[in-house]
Amino acid sequence: MSVVLVRLRVGLQLILAVLLAVLFADLVLQIGSRYLVQRALIWTEEVSRFLLVWIVFLGAALAVHARAHFVVEILTERLPSRLHRWWMVAIAASLIGLMATFLYQGIVFGELGLHSRSPSLGLPMIYVYAAVPVSAACMIVFFLAEIRQRLADRRG
Repeated sequence: MSVVLVRLRVGLQLILAVLLAVLFADLVLQIGSRYLVQRALIWTEEVSRFLLVWIVFLGAALAVHARAHFVVEILTERLPSRLHRWWMVAIAASLIGLMATFLYQGIVFGELGLHSRSPSLGLPMIYVYAAVPVSAACMIVFFLAEIRQRLADRRG
């Protein structure tokens, strides 16, 4: 595995660990303020939603690297080795196309976030919307690595 892929994977894991810890602390604060002080902190709900968006999208990118997404292999496992390899390359290439669309449309949608703010925090929504193109770019890198690995592997 290349140094770039290792750094990207480890970086995503670290970011996700931090985001999960902050989400946990935010939820504890939200519940604690509601039941201990009888006053809900309005902004904690918004923070948890924004964190969850980032966790889902970055987690999906990490799952692409780990090949942990749902796969139906009933037909592909019966293909001859060489055809199986090219089939998997074609699937990865088509997913790169899909992620390129997500990347582009995520940037277009993100531009809307430059002009809008979140209700309780007043945070520019670009910080939330950026999760889509960032995760799409990570997925493109992981799919390119998969194609490279499959083309280098002569067994299929």
